[in-house]
Amino acid sequence: MLVYIAIVGILLLIYVKKVEKYIEGFEEKKGILVLYGESFRTGNLGSRERDCDECIETQKQSSKSHTDFIQYVKEKYNITMDVLINTYDTKYEAELKSYYNSPQYYSNKELLGWDKICQYALDKIDKTKYEFIVLTRPDIFIKPDFHTLFNPEWTKIYFLSLTAYDPFLRGLSNNEKGLYYPDVNPLIMFIPKQYFYTLPNSSADHQAWGHYMYTYQLTEKDMGFMIEYEFVPNTYEMSNLYYKMIGRPESTIPMDKTQRINQSIIGTKLPTI
Repeated sequence: MLVYIAIVGILLLIYVKKVEKYIEGFEEKKGILVLYGESFRTGNLGSRERDCDECIETQKQSSKSHTDFIQYVKEKYNITMDVLINTYDTKYEAELKSYYNSPQYYSNKELLGWDKICQYALDKIDKTKYEFIVLTRPDIFIKPDFHTLFNPEWTKIYFLSLTAYDPFLRGLSNNEKGLYYPDVNPLIMFIPKQYFYTLPNSSADHQAWGHYMYTYQLTEKDMGFMIEYEFVPNTYEMSNLYYKMIGRPESTIPMDKTQRINQSIIGTKLPTI
């Protein structure tokens, strides 16, 4: 009798383990959308004007684009995305919170700069909960073309694109190490969990590539671009397929897909004179 009970117990244990393994295979994955910076903005580059009455509608539209993206990721990949907002004090705080489903919400009284306010946001993430982070700003309206571009299985830190400013420089910078590295468009960034170790010292500006290269010795094997061509990040100067900045007119000048990123020279030595 005892032998029979022991056999039944072993079989039951094997069954439970198999069920646990099956359930684990279908465990829900989670990502997080981090929104950092000013909300309810208006004005062009350098403007600090915000909290105007007409800003309510534009911010609502921008926030709706964020939740549409979250819904797309859920429907397409069965991945739930939380929202963390780190912004500045606004009289429309209640409205901003209401646009999202129970967001983590933080605000600051004084301007901090992009890097610092982004860093403060990343410091508040429970990194054990998520497979990836998508970083952008509250005033960035995400267009539907970004939905189909996005891939939650990316295995590098991805910037949206290389920044095109000077047609002679073509968005490439050099540094004291004598290497080429790109000035990036950081307005939408993706960080997978295998690079969460970089979060304590992050960067959200155009020199982010160089920052990660210096700080963590990352290379083009660790970082990349979501698209293969460069464009001007300010949508007042040039429009693109993936986002627009609210509170300012969008340019009628379209991005030029012939300006492709020359990936082959990234990380190579500058020519000596």
